[in-house]
Amino acid sequence: MSFSPRLAACLFVSVAATTSLSAQNPNSGPTTTGQTLTVEVTTSGDVISEGASDYLVSACADLSPSTAVNVVYVIDVSGSMVNPDTATGGNPPSDLLPPAGIGPEDDLNGDGLEGTTLDAAILAVIQLNGSFADLPDVDIATVAFGNGALTGDLSPFAGQTDFISPPLLDDSANGIPDLEDVVTSLQTMNAAPGVAGFELFTNNTTVDMANRTNYDAALSELNDVLASQPAADDTIVFFITDGAPTTFTTGPGSPLQDTIDAGYVVNTYGVGSGAVGLCAPGADLDIIASSTGGTCEEVLDPADLSGSLPGGSATDITELSILVNGAIVHTTLGPAGDMLCTGDVDVLAFLVPGDNVIAAKATTDDGSMVTATADPINKTLCMLFLGFQQTDTLIGPGDTLLTAPQVVWNVTMETCPDLSIPVNTSLIGFHVYLQVGMYNEAVFAADPLQLSNGVDVEIGGSSTSYGSNHDIALWLNQPTPLGGVIDPSFVIHGM
Repeated sequence: MSFSPRLAACLFVSVAATTSLSAQNPNSGPTTTGQTLTVEVTTSGDVISEGASDYLVSACADLSPSTAVNVVYVIDVSGSMVNPDTATGGNPPSDLLPPAGIGPEDDLNGDGLEGTTLDAAILAVIQLNGSFADLPDVDIATVAFGNGALTGDLSPFAGQTDFISPPLLDDSANGIPDLEDVVTSLQTMNAAPGVAGFELFTNNTTVDMANRTNYDAALSELNDVLASQPAADDTIVFFITDGAPTTFTTGPGSPLQDTIDAGYVVNTYGVGSGAVGLCAPGADLDIIASSTGGTCEEVLDPADLSGSLPGGSATDITELSILVNGAIVHTTLGPAGDMLCTGDVDVLAFLVPGDNVIAAKATTDDGSMVTATADPINKTLCMLFLGFQQTDTLIGPGDTLLTAPQVVWNVTMETCPDLSIPVNTSLIGFHVYLQVGMYNEAVFAADPLQLSNGVDVEIGGSSTSYGSNHDIALWLNQPTPLGGVIDPSFVIHGM
């Protein structure tokens, strides 16, 4: 009798393989309102023993008060933002403000063009900024981009002021927030010479700015302006554009990678008919949002943009879900508030043999989501071998393979297959050989490979145990006549 480590490895490779996971429990992330959403999942242990009647999981999520937040509005000023011709990639005018119908009230930047996509973006930023009014310690900035990018000067005083706080600051004393003064000064043109940019508080417009949609320039300017700002607890960016980029790079050395490395969360919005598909998986706006922890949304009607951007007032937790191996198995809904718990949830029926990933995902009413992932949960995996000849091969200390497997089933002590015996007289006296094996590092760390005794089953006759067992005892529950069943059972000692 010889020891065969190669056979042991081949036989149990699918059992011994474990999932390499990085648990994040608890886990936290920012909401668009500058609050911190924290989720924690509680499990019943790292190992589920054979014979368990349940496996309970619970989760809780809570929202902390708003903290120091930097908010940056990044707005596309390429010429298409004022192009009303759908045949050339533009969008028809939109009715943005009452009264009903497109009129002078819809020309927010005073360029003589009513209800353009740029007007819709300006209105959305004004309304979003107003919703931040009640949150403490929020600093705001704005960036315009096209063929390049510019940071708006948010103060009427001498010199460039990138950030101001509070969001509704009115240093100009004209009854209008300074941010609103600046974004309503945004200009662009859908013709040569392509002048675009801010006219207030410093006139910062540039020739040819309107002639491209350079995402790299926008992200570079964003990174630069934030690098000059004291670090905040959270940085949230709202990136608004009406079309695909003329320049956009990813990977090491790219502006996007710098944004990712800095931890800035960028929420992207594609506006108008030219934005169709920009939030599809792997598309440009989706790449920016998903790689920075933000969200991506296509707003096909520019008039709907102001309703798509989230409000800045305090958000609430709306639901908390428990996931097993990526699938939602339970959801607890609000009432909305700053804390939500699931109570105990039995997930035993959803667990598979081997490692299982248990997670909890919380969602707030502003669309923010945070997921906490527990350490892998191991459900003991056993295998029932059926062969047609006996073997005597040592594959581990004290473990001998007693049959040459022809068929293998995953089994537990509660679930072993009943094998039907055909009514065929030629089978009388035929022998099949059964054995159970298990690989479980979680319970048997010093000797994870465990093999049972063998059972020699004579069809139409009796069954006989042979060989020794190593912590697993296997037997048959009844005789095996023609038309009957082979119904094995086993028990694992020490579990």
